[in-house]
Formats: sequence, structure tokens, C-alpha cells
Amino acid sequence: KQRQALEAKKCLLREARTKEEYQELQMLQEAKEKLVVLTEQLEEKCRSLLKIIQQASKTPGPPPSQSSAELQAQLQEAECQLKALKEIADRGPQLEREHLETQLALQKKEEELESLQRAQEEGKRQHEEALQMVRAQVADLEDRCHHQTEQLNEQSSPATTRLPPLSHDPADSPNEHPELELPLTAGQFVYVIGEMDEDGWYIGERTDGSRGFIPSNLVEEVFDDLSFLRSTNTHT
Repeated sequence: KQRQALEAKKCLLREARTKEEYQELQMLQEAKEKLVVLTEQLEEKCRSLLKIIQQASKTPGPPPSQSSAELQAQLQEAECQLKALKEIADRGPQLEREHLETQLALQKKEEELESLQRAQEEGKRQHEEALQMVRAQVADLEDRCHHQTEQLNEQSSPATTRLPPLSHDPADSPNEHPELELPLTAGQFVYVIGEMDEDGWYIGERTDGSRGFIPSNLVEEVFDDLSFLRSTNTHT
């Protein structure tokens, strides 16, 4: 909305400047044309009056119907009007300077609006970049939270307590990776975490915290209360 308001304001300034320029130029042109016509008329009238006065002063006999004083007054009035017109004509350059100053002021205002618009666009761009960065951080946090939740669910999977009737030494195992197997001692409890895989193996944990794979045929389920077993081992 602010951007639309700035664009509308710029358009109004351009229209106002164009309209004012046209009106001022038109007024100046009309004033110049009137001044030229009036100046010529007054100069002609002054010459005519001056000629009549000169003839009246040289011609003997009765005074003319219009006295010299009246003619002199008309001449002075014409000269005053001519002087006023010349003063108006002399104001032409001043009006042009004022017109130029108005143009410069309008141009400066338009530049300020354009600068404000650029600053607004830059602020919007920075806001979009910051928003994208925050979204990326939120997505990363969501991924971490999901991963941690999966780990927590894995760690908190239902565990059962089993008792191996026989000992098991991974060194004697015929499997390819005996180092991944958990050593078992006959009569020592182990915790089985999760479900048995398709090959018949469990993930087991000994009371000392060590983990590894244990074959399902070497352990027997005792009970499901893991907390009770840990409490029993602690008292032991």
C-alpha cells in the first residue's frame, strides 16, 4: 500500500509540474504579447500627443478646442502607463527565474520520493531475506527435533528382561561380525530392546550399559518390568 501511495504521489507531482509549467508558460507568453501591443499603442499615443502639443505651442491664434494643459496631462498619463508596462516587462526575467526555481523544487521533491521508494524496496528485500533465513532455521530445528524424537522413541522402546541359560562368547561365533555381538553370562540378566529382527537377533543391553546383538535362542524372557529389575540389581 505504501508503494502504491508513493507511485500515486509521484504521478501527481509530475502532473502538477506539467500543468503548472504549461500554465506559467502560457501566462508569460500572453503577457509578453499584451505588453508588446500596449507598448506600441502607448508609444504611438505619446508621439501623437507630443506632436499636438508642439504644434499648439507654435501655431498663433485662438487656442485649440483641447487646451495644452489637458494634452500635457494626457501625455503624462500615457508616459506613466508606458513606464508601468515597462516595469511589468522587466519582471519577465524574474518570473522566469521563479518558474525555474519551482521546477527545481518539484524535481527535488520527486527525487526524494524516488529515494524513499528505493529505501522501502531495499527494506522489503532485507525483510524477505531475513524471513527466508528464519524459515530455514525453523526447518532445521524441526528436523533436529524430529531426529531427537526418533532417537528418544528408540531409546524408550519397550524393553524386556531376559535371562540367558547359557554363556555366549562372541569370539566363538561363526558370524561375520562377532564384534557386534553382546557377550552373555549364564544367569546374568540382560535387557532386550525393541523387537526381534528377521534373522532372529535382538538388541541387548547388559547391566553395565554395554550393548550389542544377542541371538534369540540364547535368552529366555523373565518379566517385562524393567524398572523393577534395575531396582533389584541396584540393591544387589
